[in-house]
Amino acid sequence: MNRYMGRVGATAVLAVWGTLGCTSANTTSGELNQGGFSYATVGDGRSDVASRTLTNDYGGNNPVPVLAVGGQFNVRFVPKSGGGSEWGSDQIIPAAPGLLAREGANLVAKRPGQSAILANDGSVVRDFVHVQVKLVDRVQLSRVDAGVETVLGDSETITLLAGQSSVDLAALPMSSVGEILAGSMPYAWSIEGDPDIVTLTSKGGYQNGLSAGTKAGKVTVVVRVAGQSSSFHVEVSQ
Repeated sequence: MNRYMGRVGATAVLAVWGTLGCTSANTTSGELNQGGFSYATVGDGRSDVASRTLTNDYGGNNPVPVLAVGGQFNVRFVPKSGGGSEWGSDQIIPAAPGLLAREGANLVAKRPGQSAILANDGSVVRDFVHVQVKLVDRVQLSRVDAGVETVLGDSETITLLAGQSSVDLAALPMSSVGEILAGSMPYAWSIEGDPDIVTLTSKGGYQNGLSAGTKAGKVTVVVRVAGQSSSFHVEVSQ
């Protein structure tokens, strides 16, 4: 069994659009409109799941990003009146430390729920944004061809030609209602079967490459994240 471990960042996923507005692809306007919150990559520097999931807050009002329990991310704040200066991590405070905990310069989602992230200027809250945290219920696997993703059903079989074919893969952590969950987490990819039939080339985190080997045969590819797993079969022919 060949295993590949990776981490995935939370750069683009956490940007909030709609009523909160945005200042760039990965910056969210604060809910007091006093500045912008930037959600930065954690881990190996690769971007997270390309799409973003939004849900309404518990009051049914503002759209908020949805994180996975265990997801790690980094936040910075740039106040409108600060001349473009970025606040450090010591000024970014989770309102509910039991839900969002600080680990070094990063925040980690610890349990399901919703919490605010505060930009704290001494004892004064300058601005804030909300995030929602949910459990990973399942892992959705997709093959990626020329940028187009095709969802792979559980135990589905794809075919490749020996020594020639390759395909890119993506694993998306999903909530129980089908939301793609954001945050940096470790992903474990593995092949169950003869490694001469199929090989994995680690691309980092939720992405991976799959190449046909020199032998014909059939193997199973498995990905595990946040206590959940998904798999599909690969059949290689000469």
